[in-house]
Amino acid sequence: MGGLTPDGVLAIFDLDLTLIDSRKAIAGSFKRTLRRMGAHMVSEREIYSMIGIPLEQMFRSRIGEEKIKEACKSYREDFAKTFATGTKPMPGTRRMLARLKRSGVKLAIFTTKKTEIAIMVLRHLGLLGSFDAVAGSYGFKPKPNPEAVYFLIKRLGRPNRTVFVGDSPMDVETAKNAGIPCIVVGSGSKERIPHDARGISFIKNIGELDEKEILRALGLE
Repeated sequence: MGGLTPDGVLAIFDLDLTLIDSRKAIAGSFKRTLRRMGAHMVSEREIYSMIGIPLEQMFRSRIGEEKIKEACKSYREDFAKTFATGTKPMPGTRRMLARLKRSGVKLAIFTTKKTEIAIMVLRHLGLLGSFDAVAGSYGFKPKPNPEAVYFLIKRLGRPNRTVFVGDSPMDVETAKNAGIPCIVVGSGSKERIPHDARGISFIKNIGELDEKEILRALGLE
């Protein structure tokens, strides 16, 4: 036994709007990048609705295909310099992570952010030490491809004892493609996720998550 839970239990988290509120930082960098690229402005609400999808897709409908690589580079450089003023943990995140660590649950992240940027953000917020692994878009196919999920399971857990925790339809699809259950946090995307879908459970906010909720999602309680 690892703490209070069976061995091999792994929780893989999305990052933005699941564990951290980075909306202001993302919107600021996105708008400044559009301005530098001479593209039409979009509202913060529009940007918020896109959070969680790969950055290339966020830019694809706003600028020409030939400028996407340049726009992504510009955005990431801007975000690395400015994210600190617009990023904070979601309420309850720190206590929730500490609670799961004490119970013996392995913790990992799979995000559409570049791995090095995700690590930088987590370190700044004092959250990096809570995680056993961080997987970003560098070196892995983006969500909803489950490649990174398989990597994390092989390294840290077992397929039948792994759950994905996210906030968006993209996270639900990622979990489905990996063949694992998904716990959906109500703090993120407002897109409709069927409440009767198999393998999906819901919590209002990340602070509610505990080892019992994870074991329940896995059918181990």
